[in-house]
Amino acid sequence: MDDWDDAEDAFDDYPDDSDESAETVACNACGRDVYEEAAMCPYCGEFLTASTSAWDGRPGWWGAIGFVGIIAVILVLLRLVI
Repeated sequence: MDDWDDAEDAFDDYPDDSDESAETVACNACGRDVYEEAAMCPYCGEFLTASTSAWDGRPGWWGAIGFVGIIAVILVLLRLVI
């Protein structure tokens, strides 16, 4: 088996750099559009991080419903014990 053939196939897994339709996202710090693959904003220098919070983008009433639900479960469990 030729090692050069394996090396050429390894590059097929990487995206093509000449793709004109690269996606952009807004920087969390300055709000300017930067490439999605960028690790850092070229304008303000802040690192780009993806939000991992389950509550991001949800309205405040979601938290209130969750809190009421937890209280209800606690009250039901206390009622069973007493």
